[in-house]
Amino acid sequence: MAHNLSAALPMQEDINTSIEVAYEYFKDNLADLKSRPDLFGKKVYVQSAPFIEKKQIGFWHLISMNEVESVILPCTNDEVIELCEQNCQTMKRHVFVNKSDDPRAICMLRASRLPWIVDVINLANAKDPSIKCWIKTDKSMPRLYIRYQKGSADYLVVFIVENNMYRLLTAYPVFMIYEKKNLEKDFKQFKYAY
Repeated sequence: MAHNLSAALPMQEDINTSIEVAYEYFKDNLADLKSRPDLFGKKVYVQSAPFIEKKQIGFWHLISMNEVESVILPCTNDEVIELCEQNCQTMKRHVFVNKSDDPRAICMLRASRLPWIVDVINLANAKDPSIKCWIKTDKSMPRLYIRYQKGSADYLVVFIVENNMYRLLTAYPVFMIYEKKNLEKDFKQFKYAY
């Protein structure tokens, strides 16, 4: 790929083993405050409680997708498609992150790209030209959108803006045409001078 992001995590043929690989990365690089990079001089918070299946809830949000997001296979052009058996369609392996919500399908593409979250934060801090940032107020909470675009890679990291920190909300590869257009429109309207 023509980008400057880390290699994807090596996913395994067994989805549960892949979850463990992804969780080890998450614990060492995102859950650990000492390892997690700051963003624009502020701390980044990753939701840890409650634990679901002995793993932090923030982890499950990052490696899963809801039914609406799984309309099109996001991994169509990625080797991980052979490993997950189209779990986003079959829902063989899912997680409930909230009691009132529908189950979320585990997504091996999202899990394999966890290192990109750290990369995007570091590139944003360096004001890399492949990064676009904007703040938008959604549902009364300002959200910081950081989008990486270079070569074949298009990746979005979203934070909730709080007084003295950023709370990591979600991160995922952008692949839907309508979403790409909406993100570009938002960037032009809400461009953030950081």
